[in-house]
Amino acid sequence: SEARHSHTQHPVASAVMRLFRSATTSVLLVVHRGSLALLCRSVGPRPRGPRAAPAATIDAPLTAEPLAYDWRAQWYPAGFVVDVPAPPEPMAFSIFDEQLVLWRDSRDGIRCVEDRCPHRLAALSQGAVEPDGSLRCFYHGWQFDGATGQCSKIPQLAEGASIPRTARARTYPTFVREGIAWVWLVPDGLPTRDPPATVDDLDARRKDFQIYDYAIDLPYDHTWLVENLADPAHIPISHDRTEGGGRRELAEAYDMEIHETTSDGFVGRYKGANKTSWTEARFEAPGIIRYRTTRPATPSKPEMVFGAALHCVPRGRGLSRLLFRTYFTKKSVPRAALWLLSLKPQWLRNLNSCKVLEQDVGLITSQEDAIRRTHRPLATDCLPLKSTDGFVVAYRKWLDRVSAAWPHVPVGWTVAPSSSDESGVSGEAPGFPHVSHPSHRSRLSRIHNHVAISSASRGALRNVVRARDAALVAFALSTVATAAASTATLPLACAALASAAVAGGAAKLERCFYRNFDRHKWRP
Repeated sequence: SEARHSHTQHPVASAVMRLFRSATTSVLLVVHRGSLALLCRSVGPRPRGPRAAPAATIDAPLTAEPLAYDWRAQWYPAGFVVDVPAPPEPMAFSIFDEQLVLWRDSRDGIRCVEDRCPHRLAALSQGAVEPDGSLRCFYHGWQFDGATGQCSKIPQLAEGASIPRTARARTYPTFVREGIAWVWLVPDGLPTRDPPATVDDLDARRKDFQIYDYAIDLPYDHTWLVENLADPAHIPISHDRTEGGGRRELAEAYDMEIHETTSDGFVGRYKGANKTSWTEARFEAPGIIRYRTTRPATPSKPEMVFGAALHCVPRGRGLSRLLFRTYFTKKSVPRAALWLLSLKPQWLRNLNSCKVLEQDVGLITSQEDAIRRTHRPLATDCLPLKSTDGFVVAYRKWLDRVSAAWPHVPVGWTVAPSSSDESGVSGEAPGFPHVSHPSHRSRLSRIHNHVAISSASRGALRNVVRARDAALVAFALSTVATAAASTATLPLACAALASAAVAGGAAKLERCFYRNFDRHKWRP
């Protein structure tokens, strides 16, 4: 906080010029030891004559000392707690291609073990949760205790024989915080700290905030997802005239500052070049982007806080998960606005969020594919701007400094996977789809990417299907009754038309749960 406070005491260049006309201030974008920092430097009066244009691109040293980092000893978010299925259904999950299974035990606690039965390696996520909270493999019926991972029952065990001590699944510690289920990735280990939380403590102050949560799986590496979410400049362009997006004509330059870079991430802030209010920005390793904007309370207005906690989960090679959360103080919004917001159901907001994320999929997969084809680092081919890309470069340079400790070679600023690396970004790595065209992975269905992992959207789809089926039955009955009647009656005809309209509307809405957004309206 002291670092942030010290920066707020330095006026930006335009303010200094207004206060001291005999001097000018140049804002230099300096990269020191891998982190970006804005340095305000006062210089003497310039000689008269044409003024040199400021450099638009980021031109900075490319080397920095490595940072100590342990990617295993970290908390990773698996999903929102409300989206973890109720028994008997378990939930398959993965982190860096490590296959896991989560489930709710008999006390509604969250359990996690390796998604592999020690008997014959079948996926335990294909099994079911028993009434006692244990997880049963559907292949041969072995059951496993969620707390210890020990096998508690083998149906085929010979009389008098005991269950082998080695018949156990590796367990992973779990923790629920701010409505998110977290997994500590050290198997059979003890966490050294609690999962990260927002500075606004959404556990203790949840009733003070209006919170929106949304989850989606995306067909690219989580580092590209972090980069995308650390890039506010793309929003008015890629999401032009989309709810939750912006307008292309309002795109602007940004002032971006990075205050501190450590092994845990970096802290900074940004604002529109012509604006006065700053938005705090923070990257928390391994994959959280946080934004926060505040307005102090006044005698006539309460304090306003708007925050975003964007959790980017590295599910594996070419696969990531986004747990998207925004929140704002209820008291800072008129009650009428909150009431209108409550009228929009969660699933309808989810479908719009799917559209927003899907608008970027073809663009991001084309970036990832370009690296896969060239095997060159971003510093070689990219032209980052100071006014838009400060956070993106800071993140990629952070990856440079921790790449030696990463489970696979990441795409950093100066580091890129070679053709033989098995990261799933370059080379013919197992499990990575062959490139046919830049947006080849954008065809994955919304039903799998989002609906399958969202309880609100799954429930809404069930209701839509039921409404469609009921309308079809009503249409059939009213049609038969009309045909059986000696003379057509207006009520029966209206009933047939109404039920047909409802069935058609429900069928159209049902497609929204399956079909992805397509920028160019192409349909197979």
